[in-house]
Amino acid sequence: MKINIWTILFLVLVALGLGLWWRSYSEKKTKEASIWDRDFAVKNVDKIDKIILTKRGSESIVLQRKEKNWELNSKFDVHPNVISNLLDAIRNVSMVAIPPKPSYDLIIRDFGSFGLKTQIFGKNDEILKTYYIGGVTNDESGVYFMMEGSKQPYVVSLNKGVSNIRARYDIAAIDWREKALFKVVPENIQSVQVDFPFDHQESFKITSRSEKFDLTDLNGNLQKIKDPTTIVRYVNSFSNIGFEAFENTNPERSLISTMTPFMKIKLTTKTMKEIVCDFYPINESTDKLDLSREFLNKGDFFRMFVNRNDGDFMLLQYSQLGDASFSLSDFTK
Repeated sequence: MKINIWTILFLVLVALGLGLWWRSYSEKKTKEASIWDRDFAVKNVDKIDKIILTKRGSESIVLQRKEKNWELNSKFDVHPNVISNLLDAIRNVSMVAIPPKPSYDLIIRDFGSFGLKTQIFGKNDEILKTYYIGGVTNDESGVYFMMEGSKQPYVVSLNKGVSNIRARYDIAAIDWREKALFKVVPENIQSVQVDFPFDHQESFKITSRSEKFDLTDLNGNLQKIKDPTTIVRYVNSFSNIGFEAFENTNPERSLISTMTPFMKIKLTTKTMKEIVCDFYPINESTDKLDLSREFLNKGDFFRMFVNRNDGDFMLLQYSQLGDASFSLSDFTK
């Protein structure tokens, strides 16, 4: 039986086309397979819902996205600048070099010794990336990264000059935390009670009544407010009061906490959560706590220790209190 020459040509062309397609497909898959372990960046960081950072011998750092902020270990608010720096690194990190083969063993051994495992999740715990971060290169122009499941380490950077990217990931738990002494908006405040143990007549309490706040002394006697805007400024100040530093490891913490404070603020939210802070002024001329009558009467404070009822001990610049440093006479005179 004779086969039409055009049929033969057609079959040959189809075979050639399939061959070219298969070759192109194979080359593409080979290329994809060869670069998957160097693609460390997550370009759309808005997709990231959770980040877990684990270092040998340390408790994992779990960063969880919430509606308006990030949360550390399901307990503390994360400092906006710190999480912003991390997300910038996650978005822009890129491979810049392959280290020489003779150095592989040492680099991989270092991953096992002090490597930082980084797990990045999307919604519903979808794994977006998992990689390990090692040490810096000798010239400090990059950091060693290795994707989980790979045996090939890479040198990566942010392409922003000399930068130790690891410093954006490898942060102590205390340094992830937002430095906020109070962060309560006025509509969530039920009351604020302020006691001055060394000057009781300046103590007062502000209580939410419908759409306004009443001012009383600590005996419950209603006080006349000279300027109504003063009390508005006061309650607004609790929306965001920062502090200078955590002092949880201060060796004098226990001793200081047994002393009578210069001022005590107890803020009660409408969910009945109490935030209680005791304030202890520091005499800058001696760099020590000073509760002497002479020093307190001057009122010339710069820094204070603060003991909060959630277990934190902090260093505060007095100016950071702003209007929250008011005494009773600031409202009535």
